[in-house]
Amino acid sequence: MRHQAETSTFRQVIGAILIAAFVAMFASCTNETVSYAIDSEELILTNGADVRSTKASSSDILVKAYTFDANTSAAAKSYFTDLYTQSGSLYISNTSKFWPESMYVSANSRLSVFAVTPSTITLNDASYLTASSNNLPTFSYTVALNAAAQEDVKVAKTVAQSVESQVVLNMNSVLSTINVNLKGAQAGQGTTVYTINSVTIRGAYADGEYDFNSSRMQIAENAETQDFILPVSTEWTNREVSADDTFAAASEYAFHMIPQSATEIVVDYTVEYNGYVIFRGTQVEQLNGFWSQNKTYNYDIELNHGGERIDYNPFVAE
Repeated sequence: MRHQAETSTFRQVIGAILIAAFVAMFASCTNETVSYAIDSEELILTNGADVRSTKASSSDILVKAYTFDANTSAAAKSYFTDLYTQSGSLYISNTSKFWPESMYVSANSRLSVFAVTPSTITLNDASYLTASSNNLPTFSYTVALNAAAQEDVKVAKTVAQSVESQVVLNMNSVLSTINVNLKGAQAGQGTTVYTINSVTIRGAYADGEYDFNSSRMQIAENAETQDFILPVSTEWTNREVSADDTFAAASEYAFHMIPQSATEIVVDYTVEYNGYVIFRGTQVEQLNGFWSQNKTYNYDIELNHGGERIDYNPFVAE
């Protein structure tokens, strides 16, 4: 009877994860904190929204869990793989997961959980499942060339947690976010109108490799440089500027880039003065430094009106 009672007392563990996520907005960094709790009925994640740094519709979140014995070098075992889909402001999975009673689990058993968004990312966990529990998964990612199709990549991990204990996941971006703000210059006392034709990051890398061991996203081997396009806000079509104009966002989107040395931003634009085109061309901003992982960079670019004033020096002969 005692054995029958023990085998029938399976407890639901990781049935769902109540995750209270908040986005801490600092000068150059956005973080998202998630909590993972035991003894709940369904997995729920709440996801905060970044300002000008995410797509209007977010991807599902891929969650993979593994178990292994902490006292050996044996490979991990896959526990579950699941997708958590957006439902209003929550991410929910309706699939329950169960953990067996302690009589079926070694006292040295540990739990690892990895979470990734967008969910289209494929975790390379072959080494984790066949070699050593110390060799964590990796994944490859290619940033879209158009910022409208880009998504911020966020990851979380917890390793060597005791089973049936609370797990905390800190979801952080592994990309660099770049916002571009523009400001025009009034050409004279007349009407000065700017139209932005394109904004481009030129000569940057699109392909990256992320390693859960180092928690770093790096440029992939043999990656080649590309040009990245930022869809221009309609506010920069026939935009009349004045002497006291302030910087305005070039786009409702932001660039999400593989961490790397900053390259350059090229703005192609047209300026009209009193209905006549006085400039059509580009302005190139050479950037210094390094775009670091999980950092946001705001670039304020002042665009010259480019017009050349015509001076008349009349001469009257005697």
